Amino acid sequence: TATSTATATATDALSNINNDAAFYAMNLDIGFDQAQYGTLASIAFTALFAITSLFAGSLADRYNRKYLTLFATFAWSIATFVTSI
Repeated sequence: TATSTATATATDALSNINNDAAFYAMNLDIGFDQAQYGTLASIAFTALFAITSLFAGSLADRYNRKYLTLFATFAWSIATFVTSI
């Protein structure tokens, strides 16, 4: 439908804005081109996600998932705040 197409287009446009901003910020610091940035971002994200998922799965088996979710949300919020400083 037209609504879902418009929503998908808007979401894609916003995603590209964030990706472009990250690319230009990193490019200023270390001089990566777009291919190098894409490789670094995809490998770093995948590796970090895979490693932390192993620990998160183990914690979820041992502890209350509700509290783990609250802790993870709090930790993510603090990390996001710290990046703005």
